[in-house]
Amino acid sequence: MYRVMNEFPSFGVMGDEQYLQSAFKKIEIVLLDQGIQFMNYTLFRETYLPIVTYIYNSVKSMDHVPVVGVNGSQGSGKSTFCEITRLILKEVFDLQGCSLSIDDFYHTKDKRNELGETVSSLLKVRGVPGTHDIGLAVQTIQKLQASKTNDQTAVVRFHKQVDDRAPEEHWMQFEGRPDIIFLEGWCVGCPPLQKSEMEEPINTLEAKEDANGAWRNFMYEKLQNEYGTLFEMIDYMVFLKIPSFAKVKEWRWQQEQQLLKQCLKRGLDTSAVMSQEEVERFTQFYERLTIYMLAELDSVADLTLNVNEMHQIDAFRIKK
Repeated sequence: MYRVMNEFPSFGVMGDEQYLQSAFKKIEIVLLDQGIQFMNYTLFRETYLPIVTYIYNSVKSMDHVPVVGVNGSQGSGKSTFCEITRLILKEVFDLQGCSLSIDDFYHTKDKRNELGETVSSLLKVRGVPGTHDIGLAVQTIQKLQASKTNDQTAVVRFHKQVDDRAPEEHWMQFEGRPDIIFLEGWCVGCPPLQKSEMEEPINTLEAKEDANGAWRNFMYEKLQNEYGTLFEMIDYMVFLKIPSFAKVKEWRWQQEQQLLKQCLKRGLDTSAVMSQEEVERFTQFYERLTIYMLAELDSVADLTLNVNEMHQIDAFRIKK
């Protein structure tokens, strides 16, 4: 059962308002520098601080560096949520968090082109299970968990502008040993499926471009095996649940329209901006698993946060 946010457990939240206001100002500066402008002190104090405190209290007694998985559909705000959480841990609790995005662990363009030639041409498009280097993700988490105070751990970066992995000299270097690791992504923590659930096409993309089911079967096999190994490393699962898959399409189209306006205003090339038809096709890559997770993930996630049509967290559900 979902409850409204003013009923969220508040134990352990520090109550020194002067201290919290000072911490918030530091957080706000970083967020504004990143273009995140919606945060205010009330939202910080009444929504994010209790959530972050609850998550940390849930994992702090573990005998290893805990991994918190964060799942959310496109447009749910999962990356922003992880950054706010990381900053609150740093400025309020003096803890070091390391945020990993599954998007940074995409296979190289050459590897995806190889999969596109040998399995399905749809695998040339990054995004779905099977297009990530799961071995590298597992290895990175293991290195972070085994790191010591003066160690540096290389964390891969992916350049979406060129659709390829960044050169190693441009990877992020995480310094020291994290107190907590966040792994965020649209398919992170996806519960196991039955193979029968992958058989019938559910949209035009699957019906016309995956008529033989090779793409869907490849996704299924990867989810059951490699991705399962990664997801088993998650100690605590957070699910940002949006109203419906229709919102993924709506929010992505709004994003493209905003990008178009920005490009036109600055006199930039608009060829990379998607049309409404292109948005429709693009979101169909994610439709099957997104709908499945919207139906299934809140029953297995440790904490589900309801994201409403205004992109605000307005309700929650804690797994008993």
